[in-house]
Amino acid sequence: MDRARKILMGAVILLSIAAGALMAMPSTSFAAKFAVNSTDDIVDAAPGDGICETAAGNGICTLRAAVQEANAFAGQDKIVLKAKKYSLIAGSEGESGGAGEDAAATGDLDITESVTIVGQGSPYTSVDGSHLDRVFHIIGTAADVIKFSGITVQNGNVLGQGGGIFNDSDAAVTITLCSIKDNLAYGNAGGGIASSGPLTIVSSIIARNVLYFGMSGSNALGGGVAVTGPNATLSVTESKIVSNSVSAVVEPAIGESGSAWGGGIGVSGANTVTISNSRILSNTADSWSPSSLASSGGGLFISGGTNPALISASKISNNIARGAAADGGGIAVIDASSTFKGCTVTGNAATGVSAALGGGIYLQGDALMTVGISGLSRVTGNYAASSGGGIFASGAMVLNVAETATVANNAPDDVAP
Repeated sequence: MDRARKILMGAVILLSIAAGALMAMPSTSFAAKFAVNSTDDIVDAAPGDGICETAAGNGICTLRAAVQEANAFAGQDKIVLKAKKYSLIAGSEGESGGAGEDAAATGDLDITESVTIVGQGSPYTSVDGSHLDRVFHIIGTAADVIKFSGITVQNGNVLGQGGGIFNDSDAAVTITLCSIKDNLAYGNAGGGIASSGPLTIVSSIIARNVLYFGMSGSNALGGGVAVTGPNATLSVTESKIVSNSVSAVVEPAIGESGSAWGGGIGVSGANTVTISNSRILSNTADSWSPSSLASSGGGLFISGGTNPALISASKISNNIARGAAADGGGIAVIDASSTFKGCTVTGNAATGVSAALGGGIYLQGDALMTVGISGLSRVTGNYAASSGGGIFASGAMVLNVAETATVANNAPDDVAP
């Protein structure tokens, strides 16, 4: 065999190996891909025909039209947004035009199938609810996967749950490199996000969201994020939960508020909770009900749950629980075994008028629970108007504070009772 033929055969073999390697590499495939090219808020001309356009042949693809097309196709579709602001205005002007409508035709964007929505980065791509309705409403199944990446979800306003995003299903929702901010819900859960299914938040900011609820004897959960129910999970990684609030306002006819739980994050009865390398800062829980636990967990509230919660390498700082009876300025944990590993809990306050317990951490075990404060955790500089400036623990529990952890310089005391 001459030298030229040897070189040619060698090249063919190398090309074959390279092709085989490429075929073996994992890849993400999408059932359909829609590139949004208009900031208008107009429905699709014919949802399900595979063409995202607002009129036959015009080639104008809006975000609303893309969502309607994605809903019509099974499988993981992809919607790509430009570095623009997409304002939702479809529906009755000046009103919540999407109330009771779940086909993404008016008001919020209803998502009923697996989809990935990708922007050009949260500072550049935003989806704005225009204060008319919430922004995204997810109505899927446990088999559906919904992903948001590189967008801002803002200015949602809803009489109900989830001012920015409401996962009203068991669908798995992942939020990556996003900002969920300035949303408002008048309801019992989730000023920014409410979810009854798996929720994952990665490298994102949840900021300045508000939850109001004015029904006496009822509970408002999660100013920034609310996660509820046995099919729900919460994973928060390298994210910032800042300046959110939950308020159970006075009902004028009765003169008594309900309960406000979890200014930053509120979790009730979820399967698992993991929070790591994150910051929960300057959030507020506010209720004027005199009932026990009326205002609890200014930064973080966890109640119940199938598995122990794990909060690691995170900072919970400058949060406040206030009102008539306030418990857990930074953190309140009720009937939920938990571990705080390498966390900093500082500058939090419980400032109730009639009772204020647990400036940094409030723990209550109606059933036996185990709580560990481990690693190089620090519970310092917190304040409670009544007792347990650092930690207040009551009920049936085992509290383990590691020798490497620091609980000090809290007022009026470090640990009570």
